[in-house]
Amino acid sequence: VSTQSTGDLPLTPRKMSARSFSEDTKSALSAWAKKDSGDEPPKTVLKIVDDMANCGESCYPWKYAKKLVAWKLESVIGELTRDKPIKEQIDGVPYSERHARLLARLDAFNAPPFTIQRLCELLRDPSLYATAPRKYVFAVEKLVYVSSERAVLSPADYDKTVADLAAALADAAEQARAAAEATAAAIAAAAANGGGAAAPLADDE
Repeated sequence: VSTQSTGDLPLTPRKMSARSFSEDTKSALSAWAKKDSGDEPPKTVLKIVDDMANCGESCYPWKYAKKLVAWKLESVIGELTRDKPIKEQIDGVPYSERHARLLARLDAFNAPPFTIQRLCELLRDPSLYATAPRKYVFAVEKLVYVSSERAVLSPADYDKTVADLAAALADAAEQARAAAEATAAAIAAAAANGGGAAAPLADDE
């Protein structure tokens, strides 16, 4: 499971498992990307963003997956700026130009950036990071203007990563259940004993 660092960006806990590799999903992604129509991707394709946010890895051809990430980024920014458009320049650069540079930088990657997990978390849950359009754009820029890339995993390696993540989530859930049961038992025992021993009085009482 990936543990990518993103400086001062807040981290969201990875509480959900990712889907295994699917030839059907790969075909759907390829077909959608090749159309290049700008239409909303099928739900099974959109969920690839969630999968990368959950496990931090990719198993689908990046030349198609990066089009999905770019589409999702455009969609989220469009929603954020619908009622609060960014009209002013940012650091002396018109927002429209800054936006175009951001998309061009994303398209320039030959493989997923090493920050792909955090980027997809930002795309999946933008309100967890920033609701102000400017702050959101700044957060995305921190994740896109990097140089290191991650290899696209083979289906077998990706499925192993997904299985490991599922096992870790199951283990964490079991530990939480055991801790809750122990706490409940301790509370019940204290109640049965009349609330436990009385606290000693202070010397001056």
